[in-house]
Amino acid sequence: MPCSRPGEKRVTAAELYELRRAQLVAEEAALQAQLLQAALRRKTLEIERKYGLLGCRGVLDIHTGQIQGGGYEPERNAHPGAP
Repeated sequence: MPCSRPGEKRVTAAELYELRRAQLVAEEAALQAQLLQAALRRKTLEIERKYGLLGCRGVLDIHTGQIQGGGYEPERNAHPGAP
């Protein structure tokens, strides 16, 4: 039995499937973007730690690589087990 009333226009089942599939692809892409943003924040945090920018007014410009204010010397042995 059709889902529409007589005289109503509806998309086909195949079109509805394609729309729902496209919506899922868009949702997956949004989730992937969130994961990549988290990875970027994590890497930025590691670099800020390495250059002593945490807890001070130093700012890292991720587009130019310039450090404004704060420390400039990389922290030695910033990661346990590092040479």
